Amino acid sequence: MGGRRTIKCMPDGRAMLNVGCGPRTHLAFNNLDFSPYALLGSHRGLVKVLYGLGLLSANRYESLRAIDPDIIYWNVRRGLPFADRGFDLVYHSHFITHLDREDALEVTHECWRVLKPGGIVRVVVPDLRQLVLDYDWAFGRLESGESAFEEHQRAVDELFELMVRRVPVGTSRQHPLVRVLEMGLRGDIHARGESRRWQYDRFSMAALLRQAGFRKTELTTPDRSLVEGWNAFGLDLNPDGSVYKPGSLFMEGIK
Repeated sequence: MGGRRTIKCMPDGRAMLNVGCGPRTHLAFNNLDFSPYALLGSHRGLVKVLYGLGLLSANRYESLRAIDPDIIYWNVRRGLPFADRGFDLVYHSHFITHLDREDALEVTHECWRVLKPGGIVRVVVPDLRQLVLDYDWAFGRLESGESAFEEHQRAVDELFELMVRRVPVGTSRQHPLVRVLEMGLRGDIHARGESRRWQYDRFSMAALLRQAGFRKTELTTPDRSLVEGWNAFGLDLNPDGSVYKPGSLFMEGIK
């Protein structure tokens, strides 16, 4: 698995882990990801040079400037690089759907392993039931002769687009040279592990958490958590109070 990492703690002593964080990090957390954001996040000078050369888009540059400079570049399929029972919270959002079911169980058990007894895992995924309801609503509108083609197309895209897309959205927005380099070095969306491999509803997610060892699961909301002061971290809510990932399923498990 590699060497165990030192765990960063908050002033109140709590240790928080954000797995598969992408560019959405919090400085109080131990942020871990396996993307270009994590690879470049701690190299601010290089990022500035690449942007100056026109090799980074403005959006990616701003995301990299805001990212935790201590972000850990790590492939979770190798396990989590931390000792047992070190964290009070493990959080991941729109991450586990990119893993095969077998890998999802192993990673969820790893989350259980690194949590202290009584620790919390907070999971956010696209809500399969809501996706199906959105599709069914649009289908019904079209079937009755009403105008809902855009809504129907959007619902179909939400269900399948990340399963079949080849070039990641972020890569497609970069300078042509960067696109060629990223595709050559990291492969397409499937090779990177960024395609959607499975979908979950409240029952299948609760079953996954229980199978991994969590003794209790609870369906929650973007602004409600067993974690004290959760909303102050701004991971599920935007600064204006809106939901960062609408249409998501929010669930917590207790070790």
